[in-house]
Amino acid sequence: MRKPKILTCDIETLPIGANVWGLFDQNVGLNQINEDWAMLSFAAKYYGSRKVHYADTRNAVGGSRDDKDIVAQLIALLDDCDVVVGQNVKKFDLRKLRARTVIHGLKPFREPKVIDTMLMAKSVGAFTSNKLEYLSANLTDAPKSKHNKYPGFELWAGIMRNEDAAWEEMKKYNIQDIRSTEKLYLALRPWAPRLPNLAQFYDDDERRCPRCGSVNVHEHGTVVSNVSEYEQYLCSDCGGYSRGRFTINSKQKRKALLATGTNPIQRAAMPMPQVPSSTLASRSPPWSLATSPLA
Repeated sequence: MRKPKILTCDIETLPIGANVWGLFDQNVGLNQINEDWAMLSFAAKYYGSRKVHYADTRNAVGGSRDDKDIVAQLIALLDDCDVVVGQNVKKFDLRKLRARTVIHGLKPFREPKVIDTMLMAKSVGAFTSNKLEYLSANLTDAPKSKHNKYPGFELWAGIMRNEDAAWEEMKKYNIQDIRSTEKLYLALRPWAPRLPNLAQFYDDDERRCPRCGSVNVHEHGTVVSNVSEYEQYLCSDCGGYSRGRFTINSKQKRKALLATGTNPIQRAAMPMPQVPSSTLASRSPPWSLATSPLA
């Protein structure tokens, strides 16, 4: 049976190298750049699998900024998945990957559905921070790893010095990021609105939870919108709520329900447009009726 392929991924990049004269508020021109940014590594994992895909540019023929091979490897994974999950994946990882894909003259990859855990967190509630470090530490049992021998930027500096210990620490750091992100996705999934409907990716006709794809859903009252009422369902596996697609209102009920609109009294209180009297005199009566706020 076909199931949705959900890929959690994370990329790391090397910084731009530039010649500058100061440390604060620098305006760097293109002719000051001596090394462009590049993809350094990626880690990826399919939901439900223990295997982690990892690749970096440690042994690339053209050096650590020769990322064409690992870009192609990640594209192959994205072409095979239905949904991609990541922390800030929408604005960072996918945009960076598209840029490197174009630069290397590679063909466009198939765009999967996107679940960004940072955007999920923002849509769910007012957390103290939407950073992976905070969210994974407080919502999961897989907190984001901390740098050990190479704190902060020293890790990237060690990579650029081609130190084996730095490469190994980057690998552990990158892989732990996707484990943390996957756990964060699962923690937020029952709460987040507007997720891709995973039930679409199964090749059967079972009633499934749109959030996790489970068949263990049961009726749990109803939910109403302004003009419709729907059956509500609760998933026994992920704990998320969903609703039916068709209203349970009778034809007579649908006909009787009125939708809210602009209050006529409020509309009458709106300021009238200021039109010169000479212009009014030159216009025909139908014009004045058509522009009346009450028309």
